[in-house]
Amino acid sequence: ILNDEHLGSTSLEVLDHNFSTETTRITTKAIMDSKPGVFIFFLLNYFCFVSASSIGHLRRGLAVSCLGSTDALDFKNIGLCSDDIILNKIEVALQELGSSCTNDKWEEAQALTGASSNWSAKYNLRSICNAEIVYTACTTLDSLNFQNIGACTDSRIEDVIERALPQTCLHSTDQEVKLLASNSNLYSAKRWLKDYCESKIVRETCVGSVDDLRFETISNCYYGTIRSRVDETMSDTCLHSKYQEMVILTGEKDTTSAEKSLQNTCKSQFGCTISSTLNINGCDFSSIMSKINTSLGSDCPHNADKEIQIITGTSSLERAKLYVNNMCNNAWSHVDTRSFSDIDSKFDADFMSEYINGGTFLNNETGNLKGPDNPLFPTSDQSRSAGAAIGNFYQNGARNTVLESVSDLETCQSQAMMCCFGRDRQSNDNNGNCGDNDCKNADPADNSNLCYTTPSNTPYFGEIEDKIHCHGFAWAQDDNDFTSKLKYNNLYYVAMYDHLYVRGYVERAVDNGDDIPMCGCIEDMPKVSRSDCTQVDASLTFTLSRGTNNLLAASAKDNLRINFNQCRGKDFDDGKAENNDLASHTVKLVEAGEISAQKQAEIFDVLVGYAEPNDNENEAACVAKYEATIEGTNYPCFDIDQSDLNGCDYNTLLSRIKEDLREDCPHDAMKELQIITGTTTDSKAKQYIDSMCNDAWEKVEKTSFEDIDPRFDENFMDQYYDGDTFLNSETGNFRGNPNPLYPVSDASRTAGESILDFFKDEADSTALQGIPKLEECQLQTMMCCFGRDRQSGDNNGNCNNNNCADASPADNSNLCYTKPSLTPYLGNSEGSIHCHGLAWAEDDNDLISRFKFNNLFFVSMYDHMYTRGYVESMVENDDDIPMCGCIEDMSPVSRSDCTQVDVTQSFKYSLNDNGALQVAPNNDLDINFNSCRGKQFNSNRNANNDLASYVNKLVIQGKMTNVTQKAVYEVLPGFASPNNNNNEEACTSSFCRVNPDKDFCLLQNSLNRKYYALTEAGGFTKETSIDSNSRDDCLKFCETYDAAEYSKYKSG
Repeated sequence: ILNDEHLGSTSLEVLDHNFSTETTRITTKAIMDSKPGVFIFFLLNYFCFVSASSIGHLRRGLAVSCLGSTDALDFKNIGLCSDDIILNKIEVALQELGSSCTNDKWEEAQALTGASSNWSAKYNLRSICNAEIVYTACTTLDSLNFQNIGACTDSRIEDVIERALPQTCLHSTDQEVKLLASNSNLYSAKRWLKDYCESKIVRETCVGSVDDLRFETISNCYYGTIRSRVDETMSDTCLHSKYQEMVILTGEKDTTSAEKSLQNTCKSQFGCTISSTLNINGCDFSSIMSKINTSLGSDCPHNADKEIQIITGTSSLERAKLYVNNMCNNAWSHVDTRSFSDIDSKFDADFMSEYINGGTFLNNETGNLKGPDNPLFPTSDQSRSAGAAIGNFYQNGARNTVLESVSDLETCQSQAMMCCFGRDRQSNDNNGNCGDNDCKNADPADNSNLCYTTPSNTPYFGEIEDKIHCHGFAWAQDDNDFTSKLKYNNLYYVAMYDHLYVRGYVERAVDNGDDIPMCGCIEDMPKVSRSDCTQVDASLTFTLSRGTNNLLAASAKDNLRINFNQCRGKDFDDGKAENNDLASHTVKLVEAGEISAQKQAEIFDVLVGYAEPNDNENEAACVAKYEATIEGTNYPCFDIDQSDLNGCDYNTLLSRIKEDLREDCPHDAMKELQIITGTTTDSKAKQYIDSMCNDAWEKVEKTSFEDIDPRFDENFMDQYYDGDTFLNSETGNFRGNPNPLYPVSDASRTAGESILDFFKDEADSTALQGIPKLEECQLQTMMCCFGRDRQSGDNNGNCNNNNCADASPADNSNLCYTKPSLTPYLGNSEGSIHCHGLAWAEDDNDLISRFKFNNLFFVSMYDHMYTRGYVESMVENDDDIPMCGCIEDMSPVSRSDCTQVDVTQSFKYSLNDNGALQVAPNNDLDINFNSCRGKQFNSNRNANNDLASYVNKLVIQGKMTNVTQKAVYEVLPGFASPNNNNNEEACTSSFCRVNPDKDFCLLQNSLNRKYYALTEAGGFTKETSIDSNSRDDCLKFCETYDAAEYSKYKSG
C-alpha cells in the first residue's frame, strides 16, 4: 500500500474513502452476523490503512513550496476569497513555473501553509486571503439613479444596487452596500444609504396630472374609488405607492390632505350627486334642480348650478337645461301613450279637428250620453257608443297614460287652452238648462260673458250671446313638466269627459263670420270675461343614473297616476288663494316661474276680467276692452290694396309693410300682417301668406323637362344626372363646327337643338318643374361635378379636334374622397374636374326657390353640356357617385362655381270683400342667370362665382340656417378659401376628419385635431395647427365651448 507504484494514479484520499467505507460495511455486517474473526480481520486491516495514510501524509508534509510564499498569489487584488479562485491562482502560478516544479496545486497549498491535509490548507489560505484582500465597489453612488427610485426603502435600494452590479463583480450585494457607504457594519451602511437616497430622490408623478385621472368617467367620488383610480392609472413601471402618488399629484403634505384634495377635484368633474341612482317624481329641469339641491351635501365644493353642468357635461346653465330637456323628453317617450282614436276609433285627427271647432254628431245631436234616455230626445247609437267610450277611457287610460296631441292645437303660443260652450244637449245631470221637456236649444250654466269676437271685432254686450260656459287650463313652459306633458289628457277631461259626457255641453259660444272654435289655443278664442279651470296633479317616478359617457340619464317607471282637480290660483290684485279660475291659476304659474309675464299678458288679453275672478258677468271689463281695441289698434295702417310686389312670400310682404307703414301707426308690421290676414298670431299670419302665395304661384305658367325634349322624361333625367345617358357617354359637338374625328350622333344633335331652343324661348319665362329625385333636397343646394369634356372648339376644357376621346374639363376644384367607401383622391389622382352648383331659400315661395330647376337646367344642360360639352361624373368607382345631385348626395370637393337666378315676377295684392288679403300673379316673368354674388365666410367680403360664399350670403339674409350651412360646408371643405381651385389641404383635412386612422392622417390629426372642433363652432377662420402661440386663445375659446368637447382637447 505504501509503494507509490502500487498506488498508481489513485490518490490517498480516494483510497482512504473507499477503504473506510467498505471496511465499515463489512465490519458492521460481521458484528451483526456474530463473526468475530471477520470483524478482527477488518479492524486490523483498517489500522494498517490508517497507518499507511499517516505515513503518506507525513511524506507530503515534507514537500517544499515552489512559490515560496502566498505573496506570489497577490491576495490583495483577488476580488473574492473563494476556494476555487485561490486554487485557480495557485494552478496558474505553477503553470507559469513550468517543469521546474513538480508540485500539484494541493501539494503546493499544503506546502505554502504547512498544513497536513487539503482541508486545512484550504482553510489556512482563505484566512490569509481574507486578511490581505482589498475590496473595491463595483458601482458608484451616481450610477444608482436614486432620483427615480420612487421610494427609499431597503428593498428598493438593494434592488437598485443588484440591478446595477456588473456580471464581473465578484462580491455580494451586502458587501457592495458596505463599500458604497464606506462602513463595515451592514446595518449602519444601509441606514447611511437610505439617508443618501432621500437626499437625491426626485418625486415625480407616474400619472401625469390630476386631469389624467379622468374623474368625469369615475363611478363615484369616495376615497376608496379615488385610490383605485390612481392605482389603475399609474404606469406599471412606477416605483412608489398610490398613496405617495396622491401626495405628489396634489402637492399636499400628507395622504389625508391629498385624498381630500382629489375628492374635491373629483366632485368638480364627476359631480357630488348621482353616484348610484336617485328616484324623482317627474322629469323636468325644475324638479331635477330641486333634487340636486337636496342631495348636494355640505362638503360639495360647488353649488347646484355647477353640479347640473358637471353631470350633463355642459358648459353653461342654458346648455344644461337643453340637455335635461332632451333627456327627459326621451324618458317620457317610453311612457305608455294613447291617442284620441284609442278612446274611440272614430276620434281620428279629422274628427277631432272638426269636434273642437264645434262640429260632428257629438255637437250637433241632442240626447243623453250617460244615464237613461230622454224620451223626447232619444240618443243616437253613435252618440251612445261614443259616450260609453269616453266614460270608459276615464276609468281605463285617462289617469295612467299620456294622451297624444290634437294636430290643430300643437302650436299654442300662450300656454293655455280654453273651451267656451254655447249649448246643453243632455238632461237629468243637474248641469245646464236642458230638461226632459225642453232641450232643443238649451243653454249651459252661465259662468262668463262673451265680449267680442275677432277679427271682425263683433261685440256681444248685454248678454246677447245668451248663456255661455268657459273652462280652460294652462301649463308650464317646460315641455317635460307634468302640466305640459299631460295637457291633452286635461283637454280630454275638460272637453269630452267633464263637459260633454258628464254635463252635455257642446257647440261654440256663438256662430258668426269669425268662425270661432269651441275649444282652442287661448289666443284663438274670443274675448271673454273669465273662465273656470282644471289642473292635472300627477306622479310618475323617474330614476336618475349615469348613462353614456358617465353623464346624467333618466328612465321612467310604470307608475303614472293622474288626478284632475280644480285649479289652485292666486288673485291678481291681492294674492289671496283663488280656485277654479284660469286667470288666477295663471298668476300662480307666473309666481312659480312656469309662465312668463309676457304669456300672462297674452292670456289676460282674452280673459279681460282677470282682476275680478268671481264676477261671472263683468260687463264693464268687456266694454273697456272692446273700446280700447276699437281706438285704433285693429285697422290697417298700410294701403296694400292694388299694390304690386316682386315675388309672393312672407318675407317679401313683411319687408314691404315695414318700409311703408305709417309713422303714426299704433302697431308694428307684424300686427299689420295679422290684421290684413285676419289672424291673431305671427305663426298663423305666416301660414295664411304661405298658403295664399302657394295658390298664386300655381297660376304662373309651368313647363317640364319633357317640354324641352320628349325624351327627357323622369327616367331619362334620373339617368342623365347620374351620368348614364347618350348625352353623357357620346363624344361630339352640340354646337359650332363638327369635329371630323368625332362626328355627333343624331340623338345628341337633336337634343342639343332642343336645349338651345328651350333656353331661348322658355327657360327665362316659365317655371320649370322638377324631377322627384331632386325635389327633396334637404340642404337647399344642388351641385354638378363633371369629369369629361365631349366637345371641341368651344374654348372650354381640353377636348380638341385631334384628341377628344377622354378629354378633361377645365379644372376648378379638387375631389377629396367618395362616399360611402371613403376612397381618398389626394394629390391630383382624380384628374381635372369641374364643379358648379346653385342654392335657394328655405321659404318655398321665395323667387330663387321657385325657379331652382330653371337654374339646374341652365347649369347642367345649357351652360355646361351644350355650351362647354362637360359630361359624366367625376370618377368611376364602386361608390357610384352622381354627376349632379342634392349636395348631401355628392362627394366632398374643395369648392364649386355657382349660378344664381335674378327673377322678376310681380304679384298684385288686394283685399277681398271681407277685408282679407288676396294676391294674383302678373304676366311679367323674366329670369336672368348670373354668377352668384356671395359673401366670403367669416370676412363677409364680396366673393362671386363661389357656391360656399353664396350659401353664406343666404345665411346672412336669413334665407338659410347655420345648421344647413354647416352641413353644406361638409361637402365644400374649402369654404373659407373661395379662390383656391387647388385646395389640397382642405381635402386632406376633410378626409382625415372622417377617417382619422389612415396612416397619412395620423400626423395631420395630431397637428390639427383641435382646430377642426373649433372651426365647427366658429372659433377660428384660418386652417392652422394650434401652436404654442395660439394655445391660450384656444383654451379661452374652449371654455365657452361645449364641456364634453372641451375635455377632449384641453390636455394638449
